[in-house]
Amino acid sequence: DLKLKERGIVAKGELLIPKERKKMDVELDKDAEEKLKTAFLEIESIVNSEKPPIPAKIPFCRKCAYFEFCWS
Repeated sequence: DLKLKERGIVAKGELLIPKERKKMDVELDKDAEEKLKTAFLEIESIVNSEKPPIPAKIPFCRKCAYFEFCWS
């Protein structure tokens, strides 16, 4: 939604979670916009760094689809 907003398109969306039978309305507010911009800067910093950051295990790691990439 941030990229759309930058092009002058204001949009709203829905997240549908069928297994949990949930539906959530989503809209980009100022707080989320700032978080996205910060995340984009952090991603850019990682991409431009000479070496990737050292992975840190967190409880979610065991269930992550990318587990093998970090801990192989």
